[in-house]
Amino acid sequence: NQRHYDWGLRNILSVLRTMGTTKRENETTNEALLVYRTVRDMNLSKLVAQDVQLFLSLLADLFPDESSPPKGHYPKEEAILKNVVKRHQLMYHDSWVLKVKQFYETTKVRHGIMLVGPSGGGKSCIFKCLKETLQESDGIQYKDVRFNPKSIRSQEMYGETDPMSGEWTTGIFAAIWAKYNSRNNAFNTWIIADGPVDAIWIEDLNTVLDDNKILTLANGDRIPMTDNVKIMFEVETLVNASPATVSRAGIIYVSDTDLDWEPVLKAWVLKRADPGYQALLETFIDRWIGKCTRVDPGPCFEFLQRNTAEVMREGRVGRISSFTQLFEGLTEGQETSFIVNNEKALERIFVYCLCWSVGALLEADDRSKFDRWLRDRDKSEVLPQVKQSETIYEFCVNSSTGEWEKWKPPKWTCPESDKLDFSNLLVPTMDSTRAKYIIQTIHRQKGPVLVVGAEGTAKTSTQVMFLAEQDPNEMLTKRINFSSATTPGMAQYAIEAELDKRGGKNYGPPNGKKMTIFFDDISMPEVNTWGDQTTLELVRLVIEHGGVYFLDKDKRGDFKTCEDLQYLAAMQHPVGGKNDIPNRLKRNFFIFNLVLPSITSINDIYGQMLVGRFTPNDFDDATLDVVGKLTESTIRLWRSMKSKMLPTPAKFHYVYNMRDLSRIFQGILFTPKESIIEGGLRAKEGKLDNFSPPNMMLGLWRHECDRVFCDKLTTARDKEGYDGLISEIGQDVFADAYDTACSSPKYMVSFLRDDIYDEDEILIDEAPKIYEDGGSLDMIRDRALMFLDKYNEENPSKKMELVLFEDALKHMLRINRLIEMPRGSGLLVGVGGSGKQSLTRLAAYISKAMCFQITLTKQYNRSSLLDDIRILYKSAGHKRQPTVFLFTESEIKDEVFLETINSILSTGEVPGLFAKDEMMAMTADLHNDFIRDRLGKEETQANLKQYFTDCVRDNLHNVVY
Repeated sequence: NQRHYDWGLRNILSVLRTMGTTKRENETTNEALLVYRTVRDMNLSKLVAQDVQLFLSLLADLFPDESSPPKGHYPKEEAILKNVVKRHQLMYHDSWVLKVKQFYETTKVRHGIMLVGPSGGGKSCIFKCLKETLQESDGIQYKDVRFNPKSIRSQEMYGETDPMSGEWTTGIFAAIWAKYNSRNNAFNTWIIADGPVDAIWIEDLNTVLDDNKILTLANGDRIPMTDNVKIMFEVETLVNASPATVSRAGIIYVSDTDLDWEPVLKAWVLKRADPGYQALLETFIDRWIGKCTRVDPGPCFEFLQRNTAEVMREGRVGRISSFTQLFEGLTEGQETSFIVNNEKALERIFVYCLCWSVGALLEADDRSKFDRWLRDRDKSEVLPQVKQSETIYEFCVNSSTGEWEKWKPPKWTCPESDKLDFSNLLVPTMDSTRAKYIIQTIHRQKGPVLVVGAEGTAKTSTQVMFLAEQDPNEMLTKRINFSSATTPGMAQYAIEAELDKRGGKNYGPPNGKKMTIFFDDISMPEVNTWGDQTTLELVRLVIEHGGVYFLDKDKRGDFKTCEDLQYLAAMQHPVGGKNDIPNRLKRNFFIFNLVLPSITSINDIYGQMLVGRFTPNDFDDATLDVVGKLTESTIRLWRSMKSKMLPTPAKFHYVYNMRDLSRIFQGILFTPKESIIEGGLRAKEGKLDNFSPPNMMLGLWRHECDRVFCDKLTTARDKEGYDGLISEIGQDVFADAYDTACSSPKYMVSFLRDDIYDEDEILIDEAPKIYEDGGSLDMIRDRALMFLDKYNEENPSKKMELVLFEDALKHMLRINRLIEMPRGSGLLVGVGGSGKQSLTRLAAYISKAMCFQITLTKQYNRSSLLDDIRILYKSAGHKRQPTVFLFTESEIKDEVFLETINSILSTGEVPGLFAKDEMMAMTADLHNDFIRDRLGKEETQANLKQYFTDCVRDNLHNVVY
């Protein structure tokens, strides 16, 4: 019951035609035998591997008196094919060669052919090898022209009429079709649609695939197909194709078992020059991976399949390709040349690569299972000796000695600056260090890398740390954040915006440099009604074929080659409603999983930060004792919240990950030392009860936990549950000191200080923003009302008559804290009319921030939004002024708006926002600030632009409600 099976009238007709041709060529042969052979040969190619025997037994029952006729034999073509396969250093694998033959037979009777089958089955190689075979056999040049119909809109494929001018613009496929369907061409052409099939674009080709052989366009053009052209399709499945389409094309189905992993690995082994080295590798393969048959993939894959749950599906061929790539990177360089002659070291690297390729998609528990399975097979003590709870994944092979070594992150030192740039603090851990090592090994070979992991596993941070180590004189970097609203056109524009013309149709990064493009959240683009992610089809086109098609009106049908680009990507686990990515895209990546950092690693990260910030020179022993327990108590609270406060459809935002931990410590590290040691202004005024530095430290910790964890909670019951949790943990970790310090809630604020004026009432200095204890709510209310009166005086037309009752005042303090925090943005959840907008405007005024809101009109579109965002960027980045962007759900006229907001929040970069000369003028004005803030950084345009983007992200606060 396969969707690509067709037993209809068209199939019968093509079988009868072929029977007639066969009969005329073999007039004396028994007719029953000819019918038997024709029916078998014309239908066998479309069957999946499991159905082949059933079909053959049915035929045997239909023709009981006839023995199975011999298969078609093509001595000349087969001899050439053998040489072609050898030239490409592939294996002449019988079941795969049979598919090549079936493809050849189909080309003789069909002009439309579909090669269908799972990723990694060798479909692209079938095209390549048969094309070269026919070229040599027929003495005519064969060209293949590939395009991906799902990486462009349907109108861009066939053509469209401009609604304003009525002008017709030819589509990409239409231009290709017109160019190659010419009898004057001295070559044969295969036009290959290399992308998923749906019932929209494929139905428009029905007149091409049937006996009419004519492409009919919406403008009335009818372009006939010539004899020197065939149209072909390379697809994974035909689940969305209609029977009308399936019946019109010849179909060859390539099952995953027709090739599987063993021929791929053997072909790679045969590429090694030394026969002794080849024999050694084959020994390792037999020992650790095993042999592959049609029913048994080998003991290693069998174990993983039956006993572990991988975080995402990836084909066996893809994982073996990853294995060979990693093994080459670790053994075939000048630094590691001695390893080739060291059998023990070579086997260690073999096992290491096996873990990080075939076993790369396992979580921590399954890694332990795989480690035990490897140890059961380890008869010659190749694996490292480990302690309890450790696995082989915590070890690597030293490239100088060939011995096992435990991963150790490099020593990190806390910056001595009084103001910590928390957003740019990246503390290396064991997880990030070993991940960077693999990324570096594959990146050096120009291979794309995809890192998968749960929320908060530092996927993005690890990639950013790796990119930061690249030499900017040779390698540029570009980060593109995907969201559900990202379209193929947006992704193409984001890539093209970074490239300069190099000559002809070749484009590349400026000044002859190379560029690494990092696709963050690559799985986020929307899955359409056909189950395809069109944006990711564009990504596959770029990675696989090194370019895209021009979308310019006068260049449709021309391929734009993008040179010197490399790719990294990150995505979350495809579980719980999150998208997976297409299997054919996975096939291009080296994929591995990042596990959640261990409690020890988390302790190390924040422990190092706290130790660097709170030193014995500044703080007494009692305060340092509290500081030493902060990481343990915060992690315990975080884990309790994760397990007890679970998300539901009504509480979709109850998500607690590593970012929440970071926000708590960011608040603690953001607090000036004087506020903890001296208590700030209120302590000097004598208005704080039982103040002491240890109490202040503990109260500050409780305040930051409340802001990060409790402010998300929507019901009084949940808030009571949280209060019970933090009190229990606080009393357990800090004993009686917790009750003393947290008997009454703390309210940390940054607006207690006044502006400084001289005798003539001229402003000398603006009020310093010092994060300190604001005292009781009544004290803070007086201060807030004073600001409200000033706001109303300065803005009589936008006067706000507010009553700051307790809840309103608390909400205002929360919003104000977000605006004061670098990169602080907020999502305000609540019913309409609850004061979200008014309180945000007051909080922004108190923080001396420019408050901006778009003005909706009928004509307001994405272009208008970009004009408004330019104003925001100039304020936040060029003038470095705190800026609040108020954005309500009623202002989302188009989902594309959300994509733009997502780009601002995630990377700060909106493609095409500023022209290059405008950006250079703004960054030139920031030159002096850059020298002061980025000591030791080279003054390149790329670094200045990054500094501008960082200023925007620090000063632009998005408040969405």
